[in-house]
Amino acid sequence: MDKVKGFRDIFPEDMEVRERVFSESDRWAIAFGFKRIDFPSVEFLDLYKLKSGEELVGQSFSFKDKNGRDITLIPEATPTVSRMLASRKELPKPVKWYSIGKFWRYEDPQSGRQREFYQFNADIFGPNSAEADAEVIMLATKILDGLGLESKYEMRVNSRKLMQKLLENLGVKEPVRAFQIIDRFRKITVDDFVEEISPLLAGSSDVAMLVDILSKPVNPDKLSKLSSSRKDLFSGAEDEIARISRTVRDCSSVTKSRVLIDFSVIRGLTYYTGIVFEAFDAMGESRSILGGGRYDGLMSLLSGESIPAVGFAMGDVTLELTMRKNNTWNVPVKKPSIYLCKAPDAEDPELPGIAMQIRYRGISCSTDLYSRSLASQLRDASRAGCGYALIRGAREIKERKISVKNLGSGNQRSIGLDSLNEFLDIIVSLVV
Repeated sequence: MDKVKGFRDIFPEDMEVRERVFSESDRWAIAFGFKRIDFPSVEFLDLYKLKSGEELVGQSFSFKDKNGRDITLIPEATPTVSRMLASRKELPKPVKWYSIGKFWRYEDPQSGRQREFYQFNADIFGPNSAEADAEVIMLATKILDGLGLESKYEMRVNSRKLMQKLLENLGVKEPVRAFQIIDRFRKITVDDFVEEISPLLAGSSDVAMLVDILSKPVNPDKLSKLSSSRKDLFSGAEDEIARISRTVRDCSSVTKSRVLIDFSVIRGLTYYTGIVFEAFDAMGESRSILGGGRYDGLMSLLSGESIPAVGFAMGDVTLELTMRKNNTWNVPVKKPSIYLCKAPDAEDPELPGIAMQIRYRGISCSTDLYSRSLASQLRDASRAGCGYALIRGAREIKERKISVKNLGSGNQRSIGLDSLNEFLDIIVSLVV
C-alpha cells in the first residue's frame, strides 16, 4: 500500500542523522540559555486566521471536530508559542524558549518541501534590542556550523522597518502589498517582478532603483556608504540602519559564513515587524534553510499586552538537501556499540546482567534473539556496525570470563568479569 502523498517514511539510517541534527540544535540552544518546551499538535484555526495571514491558513490541514469547531494540525510554532506565553504573564523576562517537533502544511510536495516535517524553533520574548536580534541569529549560525555547513551557507538579514521607510521614500502607497511582491523577488523573473511592482511606484526610474537594490546583498560598511550617497532613499531610516549594521557585525564575529544585508529578504508572514533573516546555501541552489525575524505586535493580539519578540524556525527538509549536497548528511555518528554473543547450547544466567551492565554505561548492546550459531551472531554484529563482540561460550561461563573480539581488526582476547568495567571505560573514551 502506498503512503500518503507529501509524507515520508524515515528509516533508521536517516533517523539516526536526524537525531544528530536534533542533538546539535538542542546542544546549542541550551548553550545560549534557552529552555525547551512542547505543545499540542492541533490548535483552533482562528489562532492562525488572526496571526499568520490567509496564505498559511489556506495551507493548513484543517477540519471540524465532533463539536463543529474549526481545528488544524499546527503549520508553524510562533502563534502557539505566543499563546503559551500569554497564559504565563508572570514569567520574568527575557523568556528564551525552543522546541523540536512535527508540523503540517497542505501544499504541493516538491524538492525542499513536504506536507509533514520536523522543525526547530527558538524565540526570545521581552527585550526589543539589537542584542536579542543578534542572539537568535547567532544561535542559528552555530547550529548550522555545528552540522558541518560553516562557510557553505549565507545568512541574509533585512529590516521591515527599513524597507517600509525605503518604499515610502519611493512613493509606494501600499507597503504591505509591496512586501508580498518583494517576498517573491527571487522566485520569479525580473520581468514578472517589474510588471507586478510597477503599479505601486511612480515611474520606471524608481522601479529600476528598487530592482537594483533588491539584487545586490551588501555588508554593513557598504550599507553605510549606500545610505550616505542616497539620503533621499534612506531618509528617516538612520536608526534602523545603525541597528541592523550592528546586528550583522556581531553575528559575523562568531561564524566564518557570510552574514549580509539583503533587501529582498522580507518574509511572507504578516506578523513580522522589524528585523527579518534567512539562511541560504552559499551557491544559491535551494530555498532558504531557515528563517525568522522580529514580531513585536503578535502578543498584543493574544493578550492585550505588548511583549517584543524575535525568533526563527528551521525545517529538516531543506536542511537535509543542503547537508546532502555538502556531504555532511551521512557523516558516521560515533556511538559505542557491542554485540553480546552467547553459545546457543549453553545456559548463562549472568548474561542479562552483563547486557544491562553494558547498557547502563550508555553503550548500545544487542543480543541474539534466535539461538543461532556463534558464526551467525558474529555476522549479525558486523552487519549492525558494532565495534566489538563479547562472547560467552561454555568455557567463558565456567571461568566467569568474556572473550572480547575487535570486529575491525579481528583480534580477540579474554578478560575476567571483574575487568568488564575497565574495558567499558576504554570503549566510552574512544568515542568522546
